[in-house]
Amino acid sequence: MRVVEPHHDATPHWHLLLFFPIEQVKQATEIFHRYATEMDRDEPGAEKHRFKVVYIDPDKGSATGYIAKYIAKNIDGHKVETDHYGRDATESAERIEAWASTHHIRQFQQIGGASITVWRELRRLTADEVDPKLLKEIISAADDGDWEAYNKLMGGVICPRDQRPLRPMMVEKSDSNCYGEAIKTIKGLWFGLTPLVTRIHAWTIRICPNTSHKESEDGVGNGAAFSTAPPGACAPLEFCQ
Repeated sequence: MRVVEPHHDATPHWHLLLFFPIEQVKQATEIFHRYATEMDRDEPGAEKHRFKVVYIDPDKGSATGYIAKYIAKNIDGHKVETDHYGRDATESAERIEAWASTHHIRQFQQIGGASITVWRELRRLTADEVDPKLLKEIISAADDGDWEAYNKLMGGVICPRDQRPLRPMMVEKSDSNCYGEAIKTIKGLWFGLTPLVTRIHAWTIRICPNTSHKESEDGVGNGAAFSTAPPGACAPLEFCQ
């Protein structure tokens, strides 16, 4: 599990809860350390503060308790009471939410296990509309909110992604982002080699045209026209298919 929260200067700070086979721990630690200090490693305090490994100590608490604390800190501050600086955790959580929204930062991410994206897209499908028994069972598990059954049907927790029965179907959009990079968006799911389209509409947001409010002869508005917005007011938005 990965949780991202802001430093006091708004720099993203990661908390990672990871499980490895014991023989891979040393190599994984070295890889993380290398990337954490790849830039400006001579900066004062870089070696000490950039990357820190803490092994789970059952006497101090569980992995669940550790990660639950950081999730709560970054959602609503529930039962956290005060943050690192002694301020009310509920108010700090509101600021963190605003920070993440402003900078488009993904606060939480599950690493490993079955895909959350697939889990969500399955809600757009109906088990009655498909034939394969396995696909019906996976859709039903997602609809029932049965995360354990969903993971088992998707191959188990440690199954490689390319061996799972379902994976996201991503397509490139016609436009690029501000860096000139291709933008990919989800269109549906792949069930083996079979495409399952879950998104059949393309939605855009645009400003509705302002028109003068028309009244009928009896002085009653016809209900079909928009009144002209006063100066400085926000224009209404229209969702268009």
